[in-house]
Amino acid sequence: MKKKNKWKRLVALLLLGILAGTVLLTRKSGPEGNPAFLPGIYICLAQNEFCQITDTLVIRRTRNTEDDYSVTRSTSFVRIRAGKRDPPEFIQCHWIGRYDMKQLQLVPVEEGDTVRYDPEKNHVSKSNFYYEKIE
Repeated sequence: MKKKNKWKRLVALLLLGILAGTVLLTRKSGPEGNPAFLPGIYICLAQNEFCQITDTLVIRRTRNTEDDYSVTRSTSFVRIRAGKRDPPEFIQCHWIGRYDMKQLQLVPVEEGDTVRYDPEKNHVSKSNFYYEKIE
């Protein structure tokens, strides 16, 4: 009888250890600090019968503070008139955004656009444009 109780205890402890290890390995921790994967290059392509837009966001950490990011938006806009493409028009703007972990967005410090971040899909959005990370 004593041998059976020893084995039961040993098996119970082993199963408890495996369960605890599994819980620790699969547990998702809450957000701590800024995500390392937010900085990068994101691109959005949009087209209809009137225009073609290629929009790029380059998001980099600044050296000022941990929460500040430099955002450069480069846009190429091609008008389509009567089935013919006009020469491309280029626009570039730059701003500094501060990352808000609770709202998962870059909020402009002065002027600029708010950029939302979706960590599950690893993409950002601005207004109704959704950007995929390419680098």
